[in-house]
Amino acid sequence: MRYFFYSSLTLMLMSYSNFSHGAIKDDSYYKILISKIFNTNLKKIKKNELTEVSKYFKKQKNFKDYSLWAKNLEVIIKSKSLSLKIKNCSEIDTEISLSFLIDNISKKCANYLKKNLKEISLTDSQKAVELFLKWPQIYLFKADKKEKDFLNKISKTEHGQHFKSAILDIFLTDKKTPSPEFSSSFLNDSRFKKMHTLLGDRSTQKEKEALRSLKRKIKPLYDSGGSSKFESVFKKKYSLIPKNLEEKKFLLDRKNTIKEMFNLLAFLARNKKNKESRALLEILDTYTSIEQKRADAHFYYLWSYLQDGDLKQAEKYIKDKHILENFEKFPSRLQFWTAKILKKSKGEDFKNSLLVKLIKSNPISYYGSVAALELKEKDQKSYKEVENFYLKPSLSTYSQTDYLNFSTLASSTLERANQWSKLSANTLLFNEVNELIEKNEGSFDSFTKLISLKLHENGLFLHTFRLLYQKMEAKEISYDKDLLYALFPSPYKKEIEGLTASIDSKIIMSLIRQESSFNPFARSPVGALGLMQMMPYTAKRFDKKITKEKLKDYKTNLKLGLTYFIELNDRYKGNLTSILSAYNAGERRIDNWRKTYLISTNPLVNIEHIPFNETRQYVKLISRNKFFYSLIEKDLKSTRSLASKPSKNKK
Repeated sequence: MRYFFYSSLTLMLMSYSNFSHGAIKDDSYYKILISKIFNTNLKKIKKNELTEVSKYFKKQKNFKDYSLWAKNLEVIIKSKSLSLKIKNCSEIDTEISLSFLIDNISKKCANYLKKNLKEISLTDSQKAVELFLKWPQIYLFKADKKEKDFLNKISKTEHGQHFKSAILDIFLTDKKTPSPEFSSSFLNDSRFKKMHTLLGDRSTQKEKEALRSLKRKIKPLYDSGGSSKFESVFKKKYSLIPKNLEEKKFLLDRKNTIKEMFNLLAFLARNKKNKESRALLEILDTYTSIEQKRADAHFYYLWSYLQDGDLKQAEKYIKDKHILENFEKFPSRLQFWTAKILKKSKGEDFKNSLLVKLIKSNPISYYGSVAALELKEKDQKSYKEVENFYLKPSLSTYSQTDYLNFSTLASSTLERANQWSKLSANTLLFNEVNELIEKNEGSFDSFTKLISLKLHENGLFLHTFRLLYQKMEAKEISYDKDLLYALFPSPYKKEIEGLTASIDSKIIMSLIRQESSFNPFARSPVGALGLMQMMPYTAKRFDKKITKEKLKDYKTNLKLGLTYFIELNDRYKGNLTSILSAYNAGERRIDNWRKTYLISTNPLVNIEHIPFNETRQYVKLISRNKFFYSLIEKDLKSTRSLASKPSKNKK
């Protein structure tokens, strides 16, 4: 079951369509209409809809900003001349306090002006340029003759020269060249000319075609992977790939190519093509765009040696690349397998010391949970240190006054966020939450925890997870037990436990956390619904009368989801990797993978060799979730046990 949490505009437009055909216009109608207008360009917005929204929300205190936003758009649309439109676009009402609504207006204006460049007068050009500088990618999208002519028109003005310089900087930074017509405006700059000589015109188009060509060469390998034909196909086709990477480096040295190559490296790894993996990595080492993925390159070098059983070469690589010296700066996957490789030469204690460092530098990671479980089994002293680390008391607190003040500050935003959540207006929901996060007051750790608490209280768990991961990754918040509990909440626990005793409730909570972030109204683009993201056709296997509407009921969804999970549990005899892979990618796929790739006696290796990136990550994260839910369960039992003991001072 695949869960994606982003804008469901199509669903809202369907709902809006129902209202527009004679149904009563209630509060939901107007809020769906806001979302529709928010995602519509200026030319296609209907004046009467803006008037409706402006008047309706003027009476609602919490939606005053939306009323002002609609009124501003109405003024812009009704402007009789382009000059007046530009003036109104640059004089957005300062009473609008939500910055994303101001940005929405200016972005719509920039898109409108882009389509009317020829009509913009020199007098109005400065205000137009200010909008384009805020949204440069709008101006540069498919830039050609009319964009060149506009630049020429304003070339003698100060703002025109500044705008041209800003565009040139973008091209040089991104290493992109536009159309021949637009490129000619910049050829007098030696830096651009040098880049243009190498890339030619329309470099983005050429890069896309070069990458498409490379993917076409890779596809026969993917198609034959795991089959009896693979070796013969590999022998005929693989050599074309490294050759293409070397010949087209000037076009392929981009992050999209590197992403595709790491998919290929994962494929080579599960097909035991270790020599070819290293040769491919040697080519990629010459690509400047690999730097952001350097840790992944280190991993695949080590993985190839590990699969060959060549620990000496793996250890030499670790030494040559100074991986131990920078151990705590690396991602957890590289840390974990580095520790495992060094066990043989440096001993169990040294390996365990690295695992402890892994956990403390990447606490809420899959490999952190795997490292902790390994320490629990083999080194109780180190595990106790890790457990104390995970359950260490709060490093920052907030007072009751802070809570009450913040509750007042956040109440309007959270009320609106809840409304958007129920209507699946996810773009507006994300913007509201981001606006709240930006209102930073007081100690950042405490402020972040306050936001997390209020998001939890409103059932907006996904936003809590995103916020805390973002702040932890940026080192803007320190790990403590408060974060652990915030990241692994337990709504619906009693309902899950009441429905079945044969499956550990922690596994189901772990799955729901990944599938829907505990949102009973969640709907994926492919149609999966509710807490456990049940596909309607799967649900019908267990209840032929089930409807999509009924699947939104959390009790029904839990019941059918658990029935399906139990069926998978029986089918795969409790093998969690297989169960979760089948739940995410389908039973036919996992049945095939179990014959081809998931054949190691080491379950950790099998997880690394799951073919789909999404499914591999899904299995890792649910396994991680289960560890942390187990840790929280133990902590809660310990707390209750201490609370139940009589005080020694009590007579």
